[in-house]
Amino acid sequence: MATPTTISAVELKLLTLQLSGKTMEEKLREAQREDRESRRLLSRARVENWDNTIAGHRRKKLEARELRLAAEEAERVATDMQYAKEEAERRQNAVGRAKRLQYYNQDPVRAFHSRVLLYQALQERDMQVALQKPSLEGPDASARLSSRPGTTRGGGGGRRLSRPASSSGAAAASAANPFCGSADHDAAADLRSRQWRAQLAQAHLQQIRDKLQRATAERSAERAEGAELARLDREFVHRERERTRERRAANVRMQGELVRMREEAAVREAEAREREAEEAEKARAWTARKARQTQLKKEIELKWFEESRQMRERLGEAQAQLSNNNESKLEEQVFKAVAAREERIDREERNQQEKKRMQQEELKEYFQEYQRKAEEAREQQKQEERELLQHYLQIRDQAVREQNERKATNLREGRSLQSFHMSQMSAVQDAKDKEKEDRLLNDRNMMEGFERDDRELHAYMKSVAEEPWAKDNSRLQKFISEETAPPSTVTTSARNRTPRTFRKVKKALENTKERLGFVPGRYTRIDCMRSNPIVTGPFK
Repeated sequence: MATPTTISAVELKLLTLQLSGKTMEEKLREAQREDRESRRLLSRARVENWDNTIAGHRRKKLEARELRLAAEEAERVATDMQYAKEEAERRQNAVGRAKRLQYYNQDPVRAFHSRVLLYQALQERDMQVALQKPSLEGPDASARLSSRPGTTRGGGGGRRLSRPASSSGAAAASAANPFCGSADHDAAADLRSRQWRAQLAQAHLQQIRDKLQRATAERSAERAEGAELARLDREFVHRERERTRERRAANVRMQGELVRMREEAAVREAEAREREAEEAEKARAWTARKARQTQLKKEIELKWFEESRQMRERLGEAQAQLSNNNESKLEEQVFKAVAAREERIDREERNQQEKKRMQQEELKEYFQEYQRKAEEAREQQKQEERELLQHYLQIRDQAVREQNERKATNLREGRSLQSFHMSQMSAVQDAKDKEKEDRLLNDRNMMEGFERDDRELHAYMKSVAEEPWAKDNSRLQKFISEETAPPSTVTTSARNRTPRTFRKVKKALENTKERLGFVPGRYTRIDCMRSNPIVTGPFK
């Protein structure tokens, strides 16, 4: 059994220090340092939000500066927004004024203004006539009418026509002097009447001059506009003629190309027929030559056979003749020349046999040579004929191949031209449809614009009729009521005075269309297809 070991406190402390590697003084200093650090952090966290410190003053200054900058930026933004709003209002007012001036410059509005000016002038003239009557009726009529309302033009911005000051003074003097006689009163009234008529004549002359000046300016403007429209019309007609000339030139070129293609096709077909005829003639010549050679061969063989037969017949006749002569003489020389005859006969037979053998050998050699030469000639002829036939076959194959290629090329070109022509026709039809739709849309937009302009003009007329200076003008009120009334209640004269109607617009459009050369009627797509030689030709 092991004995237990006892360790004292000093030894335990020493062992602990050895294991930790630090002394008690070092641990104490480390604990003090940690305590100071924790106190410092706690103090900093406590004084971090105080305002009576340097950092707090600095923070407050930065916050105040940021608030001041934000307020200045907000003020600048508000100022910019106010300035932009005012600028937008000014721009809107300027645009509205420009639109209003542009609207006032339109022909219907100008015509309405002219009519308003005319009715105002007529109303002023009525008042002037009414103002002239009292001077002729009696001495107190001018005094009675001087206090009547409506003796001056209404608030339309017009010029007030009044009697001369001298006349008024004279009238006042005569009214103040009760002892003034009737003769002086009549003379003063006559003077006032003459002065008033002279003033009215001058105003009338000035109005006539202004009217003439306006009419001259309008006529010159209309002439300038008519000259400009005529120039634009001439330019448009010139451009249309150029386009028509170009289209016709293009059509002529296309027709020339088509004619040239047809001529080339006809020339190629004629050349092909000529080549086929030449090949057929060569084939017939070759067949005739072959038949001639065969016939010649048969004739030569027949001739050789006939010659050999005749030769054999002549040999037989000669032998028969010789044997007859020998037999007549043999009776006399039978005994004298038996041996010689037999020897001669034997020799002749040998010679004959030798000759015959030699003839046979020569004939055999000649026949063999003839057969060999004939075989060689036949082989050479067969080779030549084979080569010639091969050459003819190559020529025929090449001609057939070229013909097929030409047919395929012509078919492809014809189909491409047909597709191009069809695409052109469809493009032209689409363009015409689009032009028609655009024209209809333009007509609808034009009619809508006319109706909108009429509504705006009627609204403007009604607003003019509501003006204070126009309420007492009966002619103007009647004209505005007739112009703004529905079509069913408008009189015939007012309906004839309407500046825009669909009938006039349509007639103007038709006249413009006829003037520009767009006559009614056109070719249909089927007619265009039937007029194309490629579509109706052999390339379908």
